[in-house]
Amino acid sequence: MRGMKIRMTRETKRLFKVKRKLSPLAVILPLLLVLLAVCSVVYDNSRIRLDEQTFSMPTLPKALDGYSILQISDIRSKQFGQDGAALDEVLKNTSYDVVVMTGDLVAPDNDATGFYQALDYFAAQGKPVYYITGEDDPEITEIAEDGSFGLTQWARTAQQKGAVLLDIPVQLAGGDSDTA
Repeated sequence: MRGMKIRMTRETKRLFKVKRKLSPLAVILPLLLVLLAVCSVVYDNSRIRLDEQTFSMPTLPKALDGYSILQISDIRSKQFGQDGAALDEVLKNTSYDVVVMTGDLVAPDNDATGFYQALDYFAAQGKPVYYITGEDDPEITEIAEDGSFGLTQWARTAQQKGAVLLDIPVQLAGGDSDTA
């Protein structure tokens, strides 16, 4: 009997077939969960969040005791509005000595509008701004047609707006002395 196949007619197969009905909830619930996850990611990527961290460094010169650094990253295609209104809303009661912008500053389509808006805002606040590029940012240097080597247009514009590229060590002024 082992290995023997039994042939069933169509009518017999229909009699023994289990009919499964898909409930609307089984379709709608996963779709709602995916929609909720997408909304959560979009919201989290579009908001400005301020986290404050304090740390001590025994080797730090006394002149830099209490020095406050505002670090910003992942601007990409964010827009901060007229005169940096979105930044002002978040930072209005925050005290900081210097701004460091760390990577992913320019949108994937090479639009640096948000980055420039932030630079204009911090220039109006009288705060020095330093920046480093991220892996998704466009190149900052180029070889011109005449064979000269220099900054690309977006990096030159950042420099004109007062931002300093951190490609070499920079001295910060702190208290009565300059410190590396």
